[in-house]
Amino acid sequence: MNKQDIPPMQKIVFLLFLAMLYSCHPVPDSRNKIDYQNIPNQSGRANGVFSEITLDSFSIYMGGDNLTSMEGDFFLQKDTIYFGDQQLASIFMYDTAGRFLSSRLKRGKGPGEIFGLHTMTPLPEGYAIIDQQWNVYLFDRQWNKENQYRINWQTQKSYKALLDNPDPNERAIYEVEYTKNNLRPFGDKNLIFPIVTEHERYNSYGGENARHFYENSYTIAIMDIENGNIIKMLCNRSPVYSHYRYLPNFKYVFFDTFKDTLFYSFEADTLIYRMGINDTIPNVSFGLAAQGLNTKYTETRDLKEADENFASNRKTFGYYNYLTYIPEKQILFKGFSTGTPLQKHGIQIYRNTRLIAEITVPDNFKVFGYSAPYYYATGKPDYNDDRMKIYRFKLNL
Repeated sequence: MNKQDIPPMQKIVFLLFLAMLYSCHPVPDSRNKIDYQNIPNQSGRANGVFSEITLDSFSIYMGGDNLTSMEGDFFLQKDTIYFGDQQLASIFMYDTAGRFLSSRLKRGKGPGEIFGLHTMTPLPEGYAIIDQQWNVYLFDRQWNKENQYRINWQTQKSYKALLDNPDPNERAIYEVEYTKNNLRPFGDKNLIFPIVTEHERYNSYGGENARHFYENSYTIAIMDIENGNIIKMLCNRSPVYSHYRYLPNFKYVFFDTFKDTLFYSFEADTLIYRMGINDTIPNVSFGLAAQGLNTKYTETRDLKEADENFASNRKTFGYYNYLTYIPEKQILFKGFSTGTPLQKHGIQIYRNTRLIAEITVPDNFKVFGYSAPYYYATGKPDYNDDRMKIYRFKLNL
């Protein structure tokens, strides 16, 4: 029988069969998918949650002979403030009063040089840096380079195979999520960082697989610190994203670690999740909604619309934006921005799983460390005077 011999109704069935036969395979679910419904929730509020702190401040001069681009990240180790300059690929060190101490590294290919710097983290015996090209650099405590390699996503599949058959379990469809620069040690032999896939047929911007993307794609990679191999991917997005079809401008994960413990959350999520390095699911969730957060998000339908509305979305709507764990005090900071109409910035402070404070703070305020008796946070840069404001404060807990 040829095609002309097939009756009209049977022809329709025949064509549907051919379409199914030659269409791409369904996208599989993630193998490490977290069942958020079975995570114990231990959210609580302390008696007498306080809402005010006294802020002291000073400025770090970043011009003159020790000129920086003022674009980068801070961390605090013992009594030294470190600034990783993304433009210069250099590390600048200051004391806890903001006085310049010394600098290390610069952009290049020679001794004491690196190709770039995107984000950095202290390690128990040194430091780690990732640049914008997936290069990883390991240093000892004196900033002598001990190792250098590229992130190895470990795949043998061709580009066409990856394109034709998107799979959230396939490491090679992911890349470093540079929008949320974050790098942390996790356990004794691992580094973790945020990841995202912007696969042509599997992404956050819309299309037939958008819902599957939000429910199954991973947001964090665990990398072997010895060789750069990606050994595991984890943390699909939480159920809050099931309320929306497309929310690419607030899809980001953020996290902090302490030894074998990971704390993570998402920009649209009230809850914080805590899990150990050997856990298959978080062992607890906790968190209370910040006051005044505007979560009446406008969904965007495609990449063009998302890009055009990114800045206005981030100003109009509320979202959470970072976690900082202070092991010396066993407290966790969670930053947020309320959006309109309040246009405020704030921090929540948790001890164990209980909210103990919610405080309004200045713009660009991000807690980055503790050196007794003060907690330290970044402020807004003054590019005209080459100065970075640093806040410090005490908590009488």
